[in-house]
Amino acid sequence: MALYSVVAHFSRDNTFTPSFIELIDILSRNMDEVIVVTTNRTLADFDFCKENVSLIARPNVGYDFYSYKVGLSKLAESDKCGDTFLINSSFLITDPLQFEKCILNAISLLDQSDLVGITKSMQFSTHVQSYFLAIKEQSLGMQWCKDWFSSIEIRDSKFEVIFMYEIGLTTTFLVHNQRISTLWNPSRFRKFLSALIYSKQLITTNSILFWLANIRGITKYNPVQIEAKYLSEKYGFVKSEILLENPLAIKTNFLGDLELELRNQVEEFNFTPPQWGPSHVVHIENNFPSRADLVVTLHIHHIEILDEIYLALDNIPVPLDLWVTTSIPSLTKEIFTKFHFLAKGIKISIGPNVGRDVAPFLYQIAELQSYSYSAGLKIHTKRSSYSEKGDFWRRRILNGLLPSSPVIENILEKITHDDAGMIGGSQEYITDVRHWGSNEGIYLELVSKLKNLKDSELNLEFFAGTMFWFKPSTFTSSSLFPFDGLFVEDGAQDGTAAHAFERLFCKVVRNANLSVYGTDNLEIDISNLNLENLIPVID
Repeated sequence: MALYSVVAHFSRDNTFTPSFIELIDILSRNMDEVIVVTTNRTLADFDFCKENVSLIARPNVGYDFYSYKVGLSKLAESDKCGDTFLINSSFLITDPLQFEKCILNAISLLDQSDLVGITKSMQFSTHVQSYFLAIKEQSLGMQWCKDWFSSIEIRDSKFEVIFMYEIGLTTTFLVHNQRISTLWNPSRFRKFLSALIYSKQLITTNSILFWLANIRGITKYNPVQIEAKYLSEKYGFVKSEILLENPLAIKTNFLGDLELELRNQVEEFNFTPPQWGPSHVVHIENNFPSRADLVVTLHIHHIEILDEIYLALDNIPVPLDLWVTTSIPSLTKEIFTKFHFLAKGIKISIGPNVGRDVAPFLYQIAELQSYSYSAGLKIHTKRSSYSEKGDFWRRRILNGLLPSSPVIENILEKITHDDAGMIGGSQEYITDVRHWGSNEGIYLELVSKLKNLKDSELNLEFFAGTMFWFKPSTFTSSSLFPFDGLFVEDGAQDGTAAHAFERLFCKVVRNANLSVYGTDNLEIDISNLNLENLIPVID
């Protein structure tokens, strides 16, 4: 009987941890073939130095179940059938010998079971936990099972994956009368002790009121947390979450001298969050680029505003390409469906949720050097939820930028054939120095890094809300991207790299000896109109 393993790997660093390499080494000794599916494409050329280990690098979307789907599809393409292990990188090996025994015990258990795991979780609904699964060849070969794995789609949240796929897999096997087993089968007394420990930890980490509210659920615990010590001693692993957030404050002294070594391997420690760059962005295209001269860059974060965006863009009287950036992978189908008749070509770039609408735009600026658009429009699904005037302000911005087809034709003429480098809503043009806010220091840091800027004068002018028409060649020649590590923030209303760049865009236009106009007056540079505008959500 052939044995295969698909290993779902996630890493925010450009490395495989020693524990993960140990895992692959153990699997390679016991499997006919091991397929590692990593979501870090910088690791695509890594060599495990094992003849029976192959590596697939895919975009960082969909969590572990999507990697399982990719690996199983690879096996199916090669007509390889056998008992198959599905394992992810969410744990660290504490005892290689015990873990290898765990693998061998799972192989033996497949003689009398169709689905084998190490543990079952009682949270939400009793189910086999997906960090370690073994599925019998006969079950994998059944059409219902093939259809189930084929139906796996990209999901945006961990909880969606748990409910739809982790719990869903157990439910599907039960519906089809499949035999399910786990290596960890505690006695009633052991379950009782674990429930007491869970109850105690709830009190330790929460209030008495919280404990009372959850008293009926103390038997519905997650064993990889409550039984961490036992699982480490018996099966040779500990889940990474115990060394990270450790929500129940489980004591980890059972790891002894190994604890520090394992903590140093946990990938979330001391990392730079992913930025909008080639190694972190996934592209999906449809007829992009077309022959349109206009590109609309749209960043989507608040999906409830899409209808409003569509109606505003519908005023544009010329063909356009739509380039969407978002951190929400599951939106792709909705975007193509909604904007199919509005845009000649559509490109969707999926990246990390950092830098608000600005970091994705800087990424697009770098990419636009490869295209020949004569005009661009930058918009996004702005909410400003911290203010009751947020919706009013967004609508004012959109109405100012896209008031009517005749005005838009004049804007495009000015951008394409005249001296306009940027055109924004006249009411959003800000020069009042009070609106430097907390951004002056970051602004000066940015200016010092832009070699093409001639000076660093603090002459404030910007279009608040960061939505405007622009001449693409002006920005693509300015080397605005990348600024690795700058886009790290905590949801602040001011004082972030995104806010500093907002105040820098006009300076880039001025530096190119081009003019800035307001949509209400395309004849006079807006700096000469002596406008005294205020930002409605602040003033």
